[in-house]
Amino acid sequence: MGAFDDLIPQKSAGAFDDLIPKKPEPSNLRVGINAANKAIAGVPDALLNTPNNLLNLGKAAVGTIATASGRPDLAPELTPNPNFVTQGVRALGLIRPENEPVTPGQRVLDTAIQGGAAALFSPASSLPQAAANITTGLVSGGVGGTVGEVTGNDTLATAASMVSPMAINAAAQRGRNAVTQAQETNARNEVRNKSLMDARNEGYVVPPSSVKPGLINTTLESFAGKAATKQEAQLRNQVVTNDVATKELGFPKGTAITEGKLKDFRNRTSAPYREVAALDPEAARSLKRLQDVREQATLAWREYNGPNHPRQALNDAKAFDAEAARLESYIEGIATNAGKPKLVGDLREARKQIAKSYDIERALNVGDASVSAPTLGRFLDRGAPLTGGLRTAAAFAEGPGRQVVRDGSGVPTPGVSALNPYGSLALGAAGGAAVGPAGILAAGVPLLRGPARSLALSPMYQRLMADPNVSPGVLNGILSRIPYAPQDTQALQGLLLGNVLQQ
Repeated sequence: MGAFDDLIPQKSAGAFDDLIPKKPEPSNLRVGINAANKAIAGVPDALLNTPNNLLNLGKAAVGTIATASGRPDLAPELTPNPNFVTQGVRALGLIRPENEPVTPGQRVLDTAIQGGAAALFSPASSLPQAAANITTGLVSGGVGGTVGEVTGNDTLATAASMVSPMAINAAAQRGRNAVTQAQETNARNEVRNKSLMDARNEGYVVPPSSVKPGLINTTLESFAGKAATKQEAQLRNQVVTNDVATKELGFPKGTAITEGKLKDFRNRTSAPYREVAALDPEAARSLKRLQDVREQATLAWREYNGPNHPRQALNDAKAFDAEAARLESYIEGIATNAGKPKLVGDLREARKQIAKSYDIERALNVGDASVSAPTLGRFLDRGAPLTGGLRTAAAFAEGPGRQVVRDGSGVPTPGVSALNPYGSLALGAAGGAAVGPAGILAAGVPLLRGPARSLALSPMYQRLMADPNVSPGVLNGILSRIPYAPQDTQALQGLLLGNVLQQ
């Protein structure tokens, strides 16, 4: 049997089939070469047979009228196509009767090769387009051959081959549309997606359905409890925000940030300022004034970030910040005039570190040593030059993580519900009544909600099921790579296939 025979339904043998001498089975290679030669000869014959086809069209019209008039005997016989080129190629021995397909698989191979060879004559503007034409011809011929073997209807097989190029192009267009739509969606959400991906690298989590509300995510979260999942995400994200702040300050992970530790940090970092102060009495006075202004700015911002957000506190905070910036510039100018370029660089670096410590202190809840990501987000909104992990936390809080970060308020313990015991009791009773003692185990189903929340917020699940970037899918990606064939090329491919496969 041929290599493709397992793919084709086999017809049952007749009662006398064993008495009929079987034609020797040629190799698939010989069948393929024979098919290619038939296709190449059939293409010019499709043009040369045009007069005869037009004549047969007229005869068919006459026969239709005669039959409708009750005189089918007057219907003329159709004239076989001369197939001049094919006859010549046969005479040269390039098309051999002994290499005609014998098995169903070989017949499918024959039509596939003919389709691919005929596609060589389709117009192509590039090598990829030519390769696509050949592939389309192979697939279309194979489809026609398979339809013919399954149905036994040559007309249906030819029609399937002729329609296939248009179907392939339509599928390719659908793939290109899907890729374009995914690219446009990702472009629209570029800022949100970057904020979420940067935050995920820091360890932040979100309920997966808030990013991709598909069936799997919504079902998992519904079972785990949407409110409980959100609460657990808030608790986890608060730990991440605290860790981000300690990392930015260079503190060991898990260090509780306090006002005292922040002052010690600023004292260590302020060494370049003290060096400038030693250069000029006015610089020393400016440094003292700078420290006082920063403290006042911190108090004003903390008042503004409270529950009432007083407008005067905001105005005061902005004024103190502007005064601090002026003093910073003045002190740096003294170092520059003293001809100490390294000291100027040290001042700028110290300024960044000290400013970072004040940003953290302004977002600090002194009651539990937690840092408020939403407060950092408000700083970012007003133009504060946050960098590194603080900027990541702020962008997350103002964007994709808005619902799952704390703002100084307590978060209920996830999964605590007065209904859980009653749910367990009802499930256990129903299970016991339905399947006996083993069914009582159903009472433990509510206990699985905690593990379900852990799964939804796990790094692996977040990476796989909460990726904000839209993908067109593997199949659409493959289809989109098929070069576009214009409609006239599709029509020509279908015509060539139809004519060649009828030889």
